[in-house]
This record gives sequence, C-alpha cells and structure tokens, in this order.
Amino acid sequence: MQEFVVNTIQSGEEGDYLWVGLQFESPISVDDRLQIQCGMFADEQERRLGMDKIYLERLDQIQAGYGAASSIVVTADAIQFDFTPEGQRQLGFTSTLRMLWAPSLDGYEQARENLAKMQTYEWGRIIRIE
Repeated sequence: MQEFVVNTIQSGEEGDYLWVGLQFESPISVDDRLQIQCGMFADEQERRLGMDKIYLERLDQIQAGYGAASSIVVTADAIQFDFTPEGQRQLGFTSTLRMLWAPSLDGYEQARENLAKMQTYEWGRIIRIE
C-alpha cells in the first residue's frame, strides 16, 4: 500500500460533473495530484465507450482513465483507493493508495460534500463514505 499526505484539496462542480482534486508530495513530484471526476448522467454512447465510471487523472490526461478504481473509501482522516490492474498501470500507483487528510485542511468539508454527492450518481457507485 502506498500512503501520502494531502496538502491541498480543491473541489467543485463543472457542467454535468463533480470533481475533487488532491495535491500531495510524491517521489514523482512535489506537486503531484490526483483528480476524481464523477459525471452526473451517462448516456448510451458513454456506456458503450466505458465512460460511465469514475474518472481519475494524475498530473495530466496521459496518466488517467475511467474505471481506474474498484472502490474509493472516504473516512474522517483519509481517502483510500483500490485500483484495478489497468488503473495501476494508467496512474502509476500500487493496488492500494491511502491519502491522509486533516479536517482542518482548507477545502476538506467541501471535498467530503462533493464525494458524498458523487456516490448518489450512477458513476459514483464505487464511493463509500464512512
């Protein structure tokens, strides 16, 4: 399991999707980041193309993919990602990533709210809030 400490959290809503961005320091970059995007609606074309899943992006679109995680578990002090084999390859993480965060961190409450909203949409079915 890899573990990092989140030093910046941002989140928002753009058009028809919600997002949460987590910035952390890693061996790859002092400004490494992982963005979670959840669409609010999926049409037949998106389903056919496999785009009806959570989208994860690390640093840029070269390290990204739909369905890269099989589960995302949110607790008061961390967010844990269990990646699919394809997600591990796409994002460059091991099978499990735990990112520690502090409730005192700016943006924490909004990010938890967005993650809770995500789980109410079809694409967010892999998210669990504890």
